[in-house]
Formats: sequence, structure tokens, C-alpha cells
Amino acid sequence: MLAADGRRSSPPRELNMQLISERLAMRPVVAQDRETLMRIYGDPATNSFNPAGPLANLDEAQHLLDRWIAHWQQHDLGAS
Repeated sequence: MLAADGRRSSPPRELNMQLISERLAMRPVVAQDRETLMRIYGDPATNSFNPAGPLANLDEAQHLLDRWIAHWQQHDLGAS
């Protein structure tokens, strides 16, 4: 979406796509996902093939989450 000044803007939250099934829920990340992000990305078992390794603490999880949310707002898709 383009704002009045021509810059990209995020669509209203209710317009973001979501996919929900019996076993999977896909949606954009939100600020409240920090602890969940830490449980997944802080676990060495889920990061055995991640060159960066697991996250060390909640501050790293917050930094990653902030980057993902900023990327989504800037590009209207995904995370980086």
C-alpha cells in the first residue's frame, strides 16, 4: 500500500493475511511474540543448522522481533 506521500505503508492489521488450520497458524509477528520467539530461536536443538546459533537472551529476541516488524511495515511482507 502507498501512503498519501507515496511511501509504502502497512495495511490495517485486519487486512493482513492469516492462515489457520488444525495444526498450524500463520500470521504476521507482533510485539507480544518475544517469549515465543525466544523459546524457538533460543533452543540449541532448533538452531543446529543456524550459522548464527541460538539467541542468548530476551534482549536478542526483542532485537530480532523489532527487525522483523520493521521489515514487515516497510515491505508489507515477511521478515528479514
